[in-house]
This record gives sequence, C-alpha cells and structure tokens, in this order.
Amino acid sequence: MPAAMKEDKRGILPKVKKGKICDMVAEWTSKTKQPFISFEYFPPRTPEGVEKLHETIEVMAAQDPLFMDMTWGAGGATSELTLDLSAKSQARHDVMVNMHLTCTNQVKEKCDFGLNGAKAAGICNIVALRGDPPKGQEKWEVTEGGFACALDLIKYTREHYGDYFSLQVSGYPEGHPDVIKPAKNLGRPLSATEKMRVVYIEGEEYVCSDEDMKGEIAYLKKKIEAGGDVIITQLFYDFDVFKHWMGEIRAAGITVPVFPGIMPLNAYAGLKRMCGFCKTRIPPAMDAVLEKLKGDESKAEFITWGVGYMADLCKKLVASGLVPGLHFYSLNASERTFQILDALGFLKKPLDSPIAQMAITAGNVPPKRVKNVEASGDFKVADMSLSDFGRKEYDLAEFEMPGLMAARKEFGPSQPLAGVRIMGSLHMTIQTGVLIETLHALGADVRWVSCNIFSTQDHAAAAIVRAGTANVFAWKGETLEEYWWCTDKALNWPDGEGMDQIVDDGGDATLLLHEGKKFEETFAKDGSLPDPASTDNAEFKCVLATIAGSIKKDKTRFSRMVARMVGVSEETTTGVHRLIVMADKGELLFPAINVNDCVTKSKFDNVYGCRHSLPDGIMRATDVMLSGKKVVICGFGDVGKGSAASMKAQAAVVYVTEIDPICALQACMEGYQVETIENCIKKHNADVFITTTGNKDIITVEHMAMMKNNAIVGNIGHFDNEIQMEKLDKATTRMNIKPQCDKYIFPDGHGVIILAEGRLLNLGCATGHPSFVMSNSFTNQTLAQLELRKAYVDAGMDKTKSRYQNKVYLLPKALDEKVAKLHLGQLGAVLTELSTEQADYIGVAKTGPYKPTTYRY
Repeated sequence: MPAAMKEDKRGILPKVKKGKICDMVAEWTSKTKQPFISFEYFPPRTPEGVEKLHETIEVMAAQDPLFMDMTWGAGGATSELTLDLSAKSQARHDVMVNMHLTCTNQVKEKCDFGLNGAKAAGICNIVALRGDPPKGQEKWEVTEGGFACALDLIKYTREHYGDYFSLQVSGYPEGHPDVIKPAKNLGRPLSATEKMRVVYIEGEEYVCSDEDMKGEIAYLKKKIEAGGDVIITQLFYDFDVFKHWMGEIRAAGITVPVFPGIMPLNAYAGLKRMCGFCKTRIPPAMDAVLEKLKGDESKAEFITWGVGYMADLCKKLVASGLVPGLHFYSLNASERTFQILDALGFLKKPLDSPIAQMAITAGNVPPKRVKNVEASGDFKVADMSLSDFGRKEYDLAEFEMPGLMAARKEFGPSQPLAGVRIMGSLHMTIQTGVLIETLHALGADVRWVSCNIFSTQDHAAAAIVRAGTANVFAWKGETLEEYWWCTDKALNWPDGEGMDQIVDDGGDATLLLHEGKKFEETFAKDGSLPDPASTDNAEFKCVLATIAGSIKKDKTRFSRMVARMVGVSEETTTGVHRLIVMADKGELLFPAINVNDCVTKSKFDNVYGCRHSLPDGIMRATDVMLSGKKVVICGFGDVGKGSAASMKAQAAVVYVTEIDPICALQACMEGYQVETIENCIKKHNADVFITTTGNKDIITVEHMAMMKNNAIVGNIGHFDNEIQMEKLDKATTRMNIKPQCDKYIFPDGHGVIILAEGRLLNLGCATGHPSFVMSNSFTNQTLAQLELRKAYVDAGMDKTKSRYQNKVYLLPKALDEKVAKLHLGQLGAVLTELSTEQADYIGVAKTGPYKPTTYRY
C-alpha cells in the first residue's frame, strides 16, 4: 500500500479521467482554479540510466502530475528508446505520457513509426516539434521526404490519425531562437516591447523584432488552426515578458490553454549555457544576483536563491490566472523541482518516503529517518541494546569531525545524493558511523559492512540500525564465512538489485563484484561454477563459495550490479593498489577515485592516525611497557612514519626495515637505524615487530621461529597476509590469552604473541584512529562520492560521456586544501593571507591551490 499523503496547500484536488491532455485540462479547469503540475524527462542512453529514471518517475509520480513529457532527441537519435520508455512509463507509473516527436532528420515513415508505435501503446498525447539542428550542425535543414516544419507535422498527423491524439505545440514568449538576432542589425532604436525582451549574449544585445514577433504569433496561430490543442512554452525567467506575450496571442485569437515551461536553477554554468543555447532572456536584476553567486564557494547560496526565484515566478504565474498549471523541466531529477514545489506549498509529503526527506531538506532541516531498518529485519549486528551507548559516542565524535559536519551543512539542502544507493565496506566504527550519517543526510540510501572481521564496534553498528540511517551487517569477531556473507548482503538491496556507488576500504566489495561477473560469464559459456577447492587461500574459498551460491539463485546478479555501478571511492593503500593493477590490465569495470592518496588522507590518517592508535592497540592488548624496548617497524611509508614516531615518543629503540632507498634515507634522517628483519632478530634481539607495508610475507614463519620468547608481532597494514598466519597456524599451538591476543607456541616451547590474528591491530585490539583525523579522510570520501555522482549527472546519466571512465583518479588539489581548511578552526589556527603581489610573484591564485600536483608534502 502506498504511504498516505499529506495534501498540499492547494487542498483536495480533482481526479480527472486519464486520456488526452486537452480533455484532462478542460475537466481540471472546470473543477478547480488551482494549478496542476506536470514534469518533463529525457531518455537516458543506457539501461542502468533508464532504470534510474524509472525510480525518479516513481518518486515524482507521488505528486499526482497531470502528465509527463518524454523528449525525442535531435534527429530521432533516441526515437526507439523514447517510444519504448514512453510506453513502459505510462503503464508502469499510471501517468499519461506526452511524447515528443520532431521533424529533424526524419522522413515521414520515421514519424509514422513514432505515431503508430504511440497509438499501439495507448499513448494519445504528442508534442509536435520541428526540433533542434542535429549535433554538429549550426542550422536546421529540411530532410528530403520529411517535413519542413512543425506545422507540416501537425497537418499530417491530423490528416492520417484524426482526433486520436491531443497535439501540443511549442510557444516562444521571447521569440524562436532562429529569429532572435543582434539588435544592431535592425538599424534603428529598439521599441519599448523590444527592449522588454532583449537577450544579452556575451555582452551583445539580441532581440526578436516586433515584426518577427508578429510573424511568430501568426505561425503559432496556424499551428493551432491546423490541429494544435495546447501550447507549452520555452523556458523563460521574466514574468513581464510572458504576460505581455500572452496578451498578444490572446489578441490574435489564440484561445487554447498555455502551459508555462519552468526550468529550475541548478548551477550557474549550466544556466548560462542553457540560456545561451536557447537565447533566453535573463532579467538584469536576476543577472546581477547570479554574477555574485557564480563561484564554487557560493553553490549552496545559489541553490537557495534559485529555488526562491523560481518559486516567486511560479507564484506570479498562478496569481495571474493566465495558466492552468505549471510544467517543470525536471532534467531527470526531483531535487530542485521538489524544493520549488515545497516553497510554493504544493509538495505532498508522506512521512516515510524520500519525498518527505526532500521536502524537509528544502527547508534546511536535516532529514531524520526514511526507513525503519530495525523493524524490517534487514540487518545483522551483535546487540541492539548497545545503541544508546553508541549514540552518545556519536554525539562526541560529531564535535571532533568538523569536515563531515561542514559537508552536511553545505550539501544537505540540495540533496545531491537523493535516492542514490551507496554500499560501504569500511570498518564499522563510531567515526565511520558519522560518515554513514553524512551520506544519509545528503540523501543516500545506505547499506554497510565492515571490511575486517575484528574492526566493528558493536555499539556503533547498533546505533546506526536504531537510527535507520543504514542497513548494517557487521559485528566484532566474525568468521571468514560470516564476513563474506555480510559483504554479499550489503551489496543486495531488497528488490534484488545492487548499488550505484561504493565506499570501499581494501577493495573487498569491488573484488566480489569483479570476480562475480567474471564467473557469471564463465557459467554462461560452459555451465561451470567456481570451485572453492581450487584454492588454498581460506578467504578466497569463501569468495568462490559466495559467488557459486549466488549463480545458483541468479545467473546474472553480479553482472547487473556492475552495469548499474557509477563508481567506487577507495580508502586504503592496498585497495588502491588492487584498483591500479586492474586498470592497467584494462579489467577495471567502473571508475574509481583514489581517496588514500589525497594529502589530507595519506599524510594525516596514515601518519598521525597511526601515531595515535598503534601504541594504544599494543598497550591495550599486552600491557607491555614500550620504553626501552627494541621495536621494528617494517616499512617507512606514511603508515610506517607515523608508527615509528609513536614508538620513538614512547622512548623505544626503533629500527626500520625498507626496500626503498628514499624511504630508507628518510628514516635515517629521522634518527632511526635501518636494518634487515633478519638482523633485527639475530643481532639486535628485538622485542616488538610491526608490519606497515601492504605487501605479503613481510614476516615469515621462519622469522617468527627465530624471535625471542614472547616477542610481540602485529600488523597495522590492511590485510593479514603481511604475516604468514596460515603457516604459523600449522607450525605452532595456539593459546588464546584474551580476545585478539594469542600466543603461538613452537614445538621447542618458545612462542610469539600475535595481535588481532595478524589483522589491523589498532582496530582489532583498540578503537582505531581518533575522530578528528578520520574527519579528514571521511570528508574526502564524501567529496569523492559527490564527485562521482556529479560527473554522472553532468553527463546526462550516460556513463560513456562521464569525465570519469574505468580508470583510477585523484580528487582535485583544491578539494584537498578545502578539507584541510575545514579542520583548522577546530584547532584555533589562523591562516596568513597572500597579497595580490605575493600571489602573482609565485604564480598562484590568492585562494589556492598553493602547490602543484607534483609537490610532495
């Protein structure tokens, strides 16, 4: 059952018989003076884009639009898709479709294809248009065997199809773009009415002359007399121009209903581009405000102002009594249209749907819960009674995570992730929970799993489920089988389909999608299933078993998930390495943003986070005093640097092992002795060994057999393969001391103490990095998710046209600096500002970026 709808301020609106638009609007206006609403969409070019559009239409259909438009595409470029989409949309969403049909590059037989197909599908509404010139062609040209103009198409349709269709035609309050020409060409001063509709293009005045406007209106009248039933206007932003035009067409004897085309304001650049293409007038007062809000730093203010401006325009249109409704050019998204409707008081608001969320955020109030995860049972955590404890910790963490709080404030009102399905595979900690609730606050539908069997904080997971901000499948101490079951569950939405984007840490979610698709393709060829017995790796056995189970139930599940994917943002060094290897081989199936190598991640989380959490993990697990101990740090990358610094601060004697001469030299310059691990064991008799490399077999079972009794061995890299745990298990007897602290005893009686079974000891034995440093990393993750989505939307939801293809990308330097700046205030830091002369001297903008991409911090 659909959710009950709270009626908008228009009151109880009439129900009209579905059919031809001319009949529906006649019935509507006979029953109410309140305006109807309608929406326009364009056909995406990919299957996943089409499915996303259906989801958008479903949400918007809850607003009871009188009809919805579906555009045709220049030259019939999307004709078959438009027809198919129109037919399926009308049947699936129970909203009458108003299908566009153009003359561009089309012979009469092609138009008959559209008209006959529409009729067969029960579509009885057509927008008859001449159409724009095909891409790459400046002027519109008649196609041999086709129609010369929309008037010819209207006449043909009426002659061959009678009154079956309601025919809608276009109207241009400022004149058709073809007759809007440089004002200087008139060779005379502009009249008062010409001045009213002047368009400025690159600083030059353009105008449709009074003479040309008379011709435009005469042509419009011919279209109506030939069989046009309704006029839908080109977008406009000047009410006075529209009002004057309405007076002129009514005086000319045109009496049919006119629907005003409302184009929401989304972004400065897009608005200017659209207005330049359509030669649309931007009133001087409006333009003055736009110029003040054109910078990236004013995006949120631009949106807020734009919603208000369009709401005011709509109020004037409704109050004028000139129009029976408002027709929104939605650009396949609900956000701006819903915000305008909410400002008008026209938005219906069910309490438990994404529409309510959109309405709330339009008023700058953070959304609360949009799904009852706990009641659904679609989650698995250790103990829901821990949720209150978790919520208290979240309250503390939010204060320490200014970057994420700033992201909510900046992006929350515009809901850039509204309805976007985001799956996360990242340690389910309190800090991660703040990231989850930030993505949720930006509109995302989130499912989450931890990326390590020991890293979940059970109170953090319980609090997220209780709040309804994500479906969580994670608990501390999972088995490998349980871990991969959780990952598979988090990938799968209740409708059986997958996510749009992934937040990954280590690449396990990405790996499962790639392996799943590969084995589905193999199964399709020869019927063979992945065999867990084909590998000795315990973890990959679970991966293969998971995929085999999936194929038995659904042979194309992973392939559909991959097709839907917009992109992934990867958190850690190991995961990025996996992605780069796949990209280099041409095997990466969707775009990836490398968050790990953002400066405000790698130089902060990796360095300062490890500097904080490594000693915390060792001391919680063992209570061993580190001062005076000989500690070996394997690797001197960013994680190694932070780890070595923490041991030095504890007055330990620190040794570093390295393969890279540059890192080795850095270690020497910091006062560390660079040695081989063999020398550290035999010559220096070291006490503690920590791996930080992201590589395999750094500490072998042979190394551990030579270590002193009770030597402590731990890993702070992502995976447990830095230490040869499988071989150690076979060579020793394991004695558990306490959770995530075990002694592995060799046959001779001596043993080593292994922390967190060779996995991340700072999360397995402690609580991981502190909130403040994770705010840097997770603000980058948020920006990466927004960046992936924005590129996809900017490309018309056509992944082939996105600026992100199946490669690995870094976030722009300006965003890195922005993340840093968001955190300085919390520390009381005050930046020095460059003078103009200083900025010019070193060749940078006063506002940054201040360093080239080649700079190594």
